[in-house]
Amino acid sequence: MGPVPTDDGPEDALQAVVRALGASARESNLARTGVLEEALAALDAGALSGELRECAVSAAHQVVGSAGTFGKHRSSALAAELEQWFREVAPPGPDPARLGWARGRLGELRADLASDHQDDV
Repeated sequence: MGPVPTDDGPEDALQAVVRALGASARESNLARTGVLEEALAALDAGALSGELRECAVSAAHQVVGSAGTFGKHRSSALAAELEQWFREVAPPGPDPARLGWARGRLGELRADLASDHQDDV
């Protein structure tokens, strides 16, 4: 008896769909970092509104779930830190060192989201 033929068609199609969803999630998550940047700029200027602060919390929260779903656990953890930070920060804003910390975390988040790697599970 010869080798048993395999039908990788459905698996290949499923992997293609997952890759497309992952790419879409990455783009959405990178766009969400723009909301975080806007909120940090407003905070730095002493003009962070409650509405923008809530938008930043929501954007970070969305990244937490979405990034984790697609194997970007470092991104998820960084976004969780930023989500908590925005929840606890009250206008007119933190000291420059704390703002620098948040900007650093945001930079790390953007870099990790933009990379093609997935974290080990």
